[in-house]
Amino acid sequence: MRLIDLYWVPLVLIAIVVLLIKKQTRKNTLKVLLVLLSLLFILFVTYHIGMCFFKEKFSIFFPCTIIVIFLLSLCYMAIKYLIKNITLYKFGHRTTGEIIDIAYGRGSNYKIRYYVDNEEYQCIGERLKDKWKVGDCVTVIYSQKEPKNSCLEKEDLKAAIVMTIFSSILLIGAIVIECYALMAV
Repeated sequence: MRLIDLYWVPLVLIAIVVLLIKKQTRKNTLKVLLVLLSLLFILFVTYHIGMCFFKEKFSIFFPCTIIVIFLLSLCYMAIKYLIKNITLYKFGHRTTGEIIDIAYGRGSNYKIRYYVDNEEYQCIGERLKDKWKVGDCVTVIYSQKEPKNSCLEKEDLKAAIVMTIFSSILLIGAIVIECYALMAV
């Protein structure tokens, strides 16, 4: 059985899941399903492009292209995060926040509480070094229009720059490797 023969199965499963979900959580679930449908569409298109243009080299083309697409989305998210931080640095307002928790492990970060117009907000700040402890005061930059949109001064921008550079290097490397692999075979 070929991949093309089974393309309708995920669509039916998604339709059944949407019907079974409560109305309150339907919006978030639909966002997730939209992402899944987009991924399914990307796989479908990649498969057909590979079969049309790279039939002899399909075993190289398909996995390499999927990796490139994944790295492209990673690069997109890093650039989006960088733009958000740069915009906040340029146009955001500053306030003092307090570190209320430190998460350790693979995704190490600070949980910060800050106040805008006597209303409490919380944000997650990237932790590049063990610079602060719970209870320390830090500078938080927030959007005046949407105060929950915030970042930790300096640390988040550094993390965004590192993520963007790293994901761009990975993406360029994957594209170069795929091109060489397709030309060599």
